[in-house]
Amino acid sequence: MPDWDVLNIRALTSASAPIVARIPPEGHGIIAQEGRCLPLSRPMPERWCQIAYYDGDRTSYGFVKRRFLSPSECP
Repeated sequence: MPDWDVLNIRALTSASAPIVARIPPEGHGIIAQEGRCLPLSRPMPERWCQIAYYDGDRTSYGFVKRRFLSPSECP
């Protein structure tokens, strides 16, 4: 991701849904993936996954495309 870009967390499973939070480049803090990525009829990278994101001050809940997520270990 370019250093000026952000990952938008959406209120619903749509690119036109309201943005509830933004994850900055090289940002960390997705603390959980909640449930299955949907819709099941789409290829995995195109599915929306519900997440919880902690930015140091608050936790936001919403959806991001699966292609932007990668597993990592907790520190």
